[in-house]
Amino acid sequence: MPELDPHPQTNNPQPQSQLPEQNTDPEPPSKPQDQEYCTQKCLLGLIRRGFIDPKCPNAPLHTHDENEDEDKAPRAPTQPAKIPKFHPVNHAEWLSLLRDQLTQSAPANEGITFQGIAGASGAFFKVVLLRYGYTVVGKGTIAEYAAYMRREGRVYERLGGIQGEYVPILLGEIDLQSLGRGGSRRGGGRGGGGICFEMDREIWLDRKKMNVVRHLMLLSWAGAHLKRYWMDWFEIPWVERGVQALQAVHREGVLHGDVRWGNVLFSPETRKIMLIDFERSFVFGEPGISSGRDARGGGEEALGKNAEGEGEGEGFSVRGAGDADAELDKIRSVMLEAYEQQEQ
Repeated sequence: MPELDPHPQTNNPQPQSQLPEQNTDPEPPSKPQDQEYCTQKCLLGLIRRGFIDPKCPNAPLHTHDENEDEDKAPRAPTQPAKIPKFHPVNHAEWLSLLRDQLTQSAPANEGITFQGIAGASGAFFKVVLLRYGYTVVGKGTIAEYAAYMRREGRVYERLGGIQGEYVPILLGEIDLQSLGRGGSRRGGGRGGGGICFEMDREIWLDRKKMNVVRHLMLLSWAGAHLKRYWMDWFEIPWVERGVQALQAVHREGVLHGDVRWGNVLFSPETRKIMLIDFERSFVFGEPGISSGRDARGGGEEALGKNAEGEGEGEGFSVRGAGDADAELDKIRSVMLEAYEQQEQ
């Protein structure tokens, strides 16, 4: 899947002379959609009952309860404040607050902004928990592809030990069809029960038109595409870093299944390569997620598991060491090609 622009508030490319960091704007954003993404360290602290990252661009908002203000949009204090050590909510409370926001907020799409990026089975959103300013990536999909996204979530769970370092942090999934009010969150009640978000433009996922979002996966922001000027700026062994990231995934018993430029990102925060998009991955030793997705397939059977959780899907082979070596060769090629490409 394509990554999100590290500076989504502007359509202009980042100057080559500028260090590719978040948190470069001196003024706090006035609108949720202008907020930068929370850091890996901050979100790891949230899910592991750890500390707020004082370097997170949204750290002041995490301790500033929006419900205490008259304004609906969270705003950073005008004067710098000392950041408390701990998060105001735990992970379960955070997810519950976000579900409540999706069910009750008005306007319907408040806190969720489409980023203009869509892949084979999902579109990308910026998702802000308005009450405390947590800002993450939302990968949304249609009902027909929800099974694929649930399976990808299970792969991320398998990779839990390297989340925030070599792969994004999984913050949870929300089945919008199971939430609150009936009908649609924008416009009339099409699309059945629960809630959904109608798209304001025509989006195609693989061969299906995406009219509404029915399932949402929540992830940390992984980084941006490899750029030659970034690779020149940072004096790090790029090929070795790419191999290191993929080897970490392999050690967790996962073959990525789709190693290519669009899925190999650079995190300015960690100075490491991060891998995304695990819907075609192969996982060893776990029934039901041992096979990757057939891009043209459909239904639970394509995941190696039927709707009742029994049986194996067809059309998939058991992968081994040879495939791991082939993936490592592929990521070496990706890193070298990224460096050799001229600036567009």
